[in-house]
Amino acid sequence: MKYGYIYPHSLGVPPGSTAQFICHSIVQPVWTRQGNALNSRSTVVNNSLIIKQVKTTDEGKYRCVGIDNTKSLFIRSSHLYVGGIAYIYTYVYKVLCSTSRSSGMASL
Repeated sequence: MKYGYIYPHSLGVPPGSTAQFICHSIVQPVWTRQGNALNSRSTVVNNSLIIKQVKTTDEGKYRCVGIDNTKSLFIRSSHLYVGGIAYIYTYVYKVLCSTSRSSGMASL
């Protein structure tokens, strides 16, 4: 398995839903939101950051600090968008991908 990256690079979700980011690190990574501690609705399970009951105030850059395959420190960021066009884009993309897989079409 390759380590040293975060997935997804950006994520759009509707308010009230759950957001999840995965930091691929060989040790449990340290997560922050825009350089600050996470709120009480955020939990870290294994290498995943899970934010429950997302609010518009949760929107912003989330950063993980971990260790990669070469045992080097890495820092990666991802952006959470709440509602708006980013959420619509993420939803449409997921629908298109699931439709293309089930119909045998080439993936996007």
